[in-house]
Amino acid sequence: MTKFNLKIFCFVLFYVLCVSFYLNDNVTGEQNMRKWDKAELGSLLDKEGNVPHPKKPVTIKYWTVPIMPKGEEEFVKNKINEFKKLYPEVTIEYEVLTWEGQNEKYQAALLEGNLPDVMMQGICEGGPDKGGLPLNGWISQKDLDDFLPGLIEEFRYPGDNKFYGIPLLYTHNSCMYINTDMFEKAGIDWKPLQEKPWNRKEFVDICKKLTIDKNKDGKIDQYGFGFGALAKNYEGMPMLTNIMWTLGGDIETQDFQSLKADTSQFREALQFLYDLMYTYKVTPETVLGQNVWDIQPWWYRGTFAIYQGGGTYVINETREYNKSLSPGEKDKQISFTVVLPIYEGHRMVKLGPGGVSCKNQDDEEKVFASVAFAKFLTSTEGCKRAADVYMLPARKSSGNSFQNDKDMTLAIKIAMEYGIETSSFHSVLTKNAFYEVFEKAFAPNIEAVLGKQKTLDKAVADIDKKINVILNNYKRRMQYK
Repeated sequence: MTKFNLKIFCFVLFYVLCVSFYLNDNVTGEQNMRKWDKAELGSLLDKEGNVPHPKKPVTIKYWTVPIMPKGEEEFVKNKINEFKKLYPEVTIEYEVLTWEGQNEKYQAALLEGNLPDVMMQGICEGGPDKGGLPLNGWISQKDLDDFLPGLIEEFRYPGDNKFYGIPLLYTHNSCMYINTDMFEKAGIDWKPLQEKPWNRKEFVDICKKLTIDKNKDGKIDQYGFGFGALAKNYEGMPMLTNIMWTLGGDIETQDFQSLKADTSQFREALQFLYDLMYTYKVTPETVLGQNVWDIQPWWYRGTFAIYQGGGTYVINETREYNKSLSPGEKDKQISFTVVLPIYEGHRMVKLGPGGVSCKNQDDEEKVFASVAFAKFLTSTEGCKRAADVYMLPARKSSGNSFQNDKDMTLAIKIAMEYGIETSSFHSVLTKNAFYEVFEKAFAPNIEAVLGKQKTLDKAVADIDKKINVILNNYKRRMQYK
């Protein structure tokens, strides 16, 4: 064999081996793909539309958070017992986490490879980069049609277009409440504020009239406006950022293709929030260091005439506070209602649904058990629990028990008309980056400006710098564009 022919032979042999290895790798890759990785919508459900039973006894781990102020443990136990009747081969170990500590515990479990099999979450953090299980095979078209518009999209991961969670309830954190007694005593007609958005000048003028030294001792007893200004925990972070939207501080372009703090709208809104505290003096400086839960008793005590509170749960909790007063304390009751945000052509953010996600794993029996429990929690009956905490069920079939509740109806209407879904940001952010941008970029810098620890210019520059770092990290990690 000549040298030339030998070269040809070696080249052909090399080519054949390469093709063989390539084809073998492809076959192996296909074989290694689990059925749920490539499943079409609803294709893994049985003929009755249910998740198949595990073929052997399994134990799964479930983490949740206290959705109800009281009785969460008892509720979880009852739900597990109900599920056990349907899937007797499944044992569920559960833990109720705290709102403040849930994210830290979740991140530690993710690093240790010790995630729970099922987890109750807010905007879904269970994408493929966070150990989440793709759920398309167990979500039917009937499910999709039953969810309120847009909610299921909060759990669709943009990188692979798969669902990594199932919605349970809908909430938003931008309600603005007023004490109607205080308004009426000051001679202010509050009814127009439920029909037409007010502007900043109107807001300041009203807040000044409502900021009063009642006993004439030189100290303000009643302030026009109050809010929780602590950003360093789960409750404070979204609330503080939502206030910026309410005041007109858009942080995104109209087409949601970029996030930026260095805009005239954001600067004006943050300056306005600062001025409410230090220039107009209608907000007490003492709100610094207080989160949304800390500040709520101040609302009950009559410290604020206008309260940027949490979500619609405040309606129920204020009513419960009024019920708790003795007959001799009726003068302490809070007469209140919900009003439109300070809009001026801008928007406020809606946080969207709370939902349930599952751990990505190879154990098929545990996967079946986990998904079955997740779907049980988010079924028509399961979603009805939203009404217990004054939130909307994620499913239409669960009904709306608030149709005769004027305050709840208005709060829902405000959210639908003036709110933007968090899914709008997914052209810029993955679901997992969403909270990180607000937690590490916006909220702490807003708090620093209000606490006089940073200038407005410095805070804006630091926000945009941090946004770029976070987004670049996610793009590199997930190859997300």
